[in-house]
Amino acid sequence: MSEVRKLYPEAANSKEKADAFHKLLSNVSDSDKDKSLVAYKGCSETLLSKYSGVLSGKIKHMKAGAKLIDAAVAADSDNAEIRMIRLSVQENVPAIVGYKDKIGEDKVFLLANWEKSGALKDYIKNFMLRSKSFTKEEKATLK
Repeated sequence: MSEVRKLYPEAANSKEKADAFHKLLSNVSDSDKDKSLVAYKGCSETLLSKYSGVLSGKIKHMKAGAKLIDAAVAADSDNAEIRMIRLSVQENVPAIVGYKDKIGEDKVFLLANWEKSGALKDYIKNFMLRSKSFTKEEKATLK
């Protein structure tokens, strides 16, 4: 999991990094007990969508990724890491994809719960500080 968390912030920067991230998660299935891993796998699918050269590939990977992420949230809705993953995907996909409907919900959840994330508190805080979904004022409240 530490390797997944390490690769996650960089995975969107190039096709090679997205492929490496996806390969790392290739053995994760939607029935995996660790729903954070399922959400990361979903994120990796959406990144493949970004780099797919054909429309059908983009659609296939985006649908598969969104399905995994939403299943992870449904299975563990109080998990701030999973909410962070969904927010990061939704704030970065093009509007035409139509996968932006939970940005507000996840943002409110993270603002209220990031401090309760134990060892992941700083990891989630760092995401929030880089995220374009949070205002300057909201970022200033993160301590």
